[in-house]
Amino acid sequence: MYTSELVYQAVTCHASRIRMIRGFAALCAAVVLMTASCKTDKECRESCFCSLRGACAAKGNECKATEKEHCLESQVCATMGHCTPQDGKCVAASDTDCQRSELCTKAGRCTMKAGRCTR
Repeated sequence: MYTSELVYQAVTCHASRIRMIRGFAALCAAVVLMTASCKTDKECRESCFCSLRGACAAKGNECKATEKEHCLESQVCATMGHCTPQDGKCVAASDTDCQRSELCTKAGRCTMKAGRCTR
């Protein structure tokens, strides 16, 4: 296979994986909205928002990302480089965050610019 074909396959596979994670997050959000809000840290830690988005702490009846370790252990860190808590969400805040992610290892997007991992 030519290098360009391999890169295309890797990027296509990665885009498919991101769509799958976003779909799962949307499903998770729907389930959470249909049930009671998370009122305690324990409820947040046990929810899918913690493992997917690092939102493991209860703040105002919502699960929010407040600690670096929660973001580092989340799917959004592993896949998209969103490894730093900021305003209740995990975000890409540095090149180091991006370099931890599959976006870097599989698609070469290892530099943080304007809150996103880019080339």
